[in-house]
Amino acid sequence: MRSNADCLIFQTSSGESFAFSAELVAAYLIGGIKLDSNVIRKVAGAVVHHFRIKLGREHVSVPEFGKALWRILLSHGYITFRVILPPFEGNLSLN
Repeated sequence: MRSNADCLIFQTSSGESFAFSAELVAAYLIGGIKLDSNVIRKVAGAVVHHFRIKLGREHVSVPEFGKALWRILLSHGYITFRVILPPFEGNLSLN
């Protein structure tokens, strides 16, 4: 099954495959990060290019797509890497 220019075929962990817009999947994965819709479109297009042209693939898992998406966002300076730890609540026990 060949998808259109904006779509990739996403495979679920149960083995099912669904064609989805890479831009919509990127917007979902990006979530609360405030990025212009043009940036999301360009970054999603770069991920599609990565899989289709560089790797020759149409089928990807969501984790693979997400990893490529974050790499592109980081490398182009749209996000910076930082670890956010949840606040500690409770007692620390080493037993």
